Amino acid sequence: MQSGGEADQGRNAGANSNMVLKSGTNQIHGDVFYFDRNEFFASISPVAPVGSRKPVIRNHQGGFTLGGPIWKGHTFLFLAGEFQVAKANLAVSDTVLSDAWISAATSFLGKYNLSPNPVSKNLYNLLYPANSKSGPAQSGNYFATAPSNYNSYNAVIKLDHHFSEKYSLSMRYLGTTGTQTAPTGSYYAQYFQTAPMHIHNFSVVQTSILNSHLLNVVTLGTNYFLQTFNDADQSFFPANAGLNL
Repeated sequence: MQSGGEADQGRNAGANSNMVLKSGTNQIHGDVFYFDRNEFFASISPVAPVGSRKPVIRNHQGGFTLGGPIWKGHTFLFLAGEFQVAKANLAVSDTVLSDAWISAATSFLGKYNLSPNPVSKNLYNLLYPANSKSGPAQSGNYFATAPSNYNSYNAVIKLDHHFSEKYSLSMRYLGTTGTQTAPTGSYYAQYFQTAPMHIHNFSVVQTSILNSHLLNVVTLGTNYFLQTFNDADQSFFPANAGLNL
């Protein structure tokens, strides 16, 4: 079974992977695994304001495999499942536009009997989140702590039936679903990118051994992939700022 996709569900360079799924033993076998990460074991960012707490960094990942016979010597089933739920808060120092910067610019324009463009001020009020506007008029006036959220749920099902030593049929299914909300250019949570994804991959393989030198394999497969990209907050309407759109 072959699958492909972009790393981080679309934001970075991609890769293809090949999976070899084996089943066919008359003994039941399987395993269970779990991985956990917590900010308790991490260090605080060196650029965090004095007195800040460690940003949340949590990753829960687990799963299982289970294989065995349905009809010994003939029909075999293999199952695998995996989940990941992760959350990581930003810890980034940045310089952003704030009320203090607006006030300083307004005072500067007033010296020349000028006033700020009302549309520009409306866009500032509309597009910049309230929690970013309280910083002073200086560099490094904003410390971003918004959370990135990820989840992924994956399943594999493989069913094999051996009609004889020379004739077999195999069916395989791979399903994946997940969502994420993470920064792609802006440290404001409203402009984080959301990228929900759904994948369904199904195949049927019929294998015939015609003789010691000739093997015939017939494969039918289909794949469904859907992923959409949007801002986390899609409620902005620039016309409300006075733009004639």
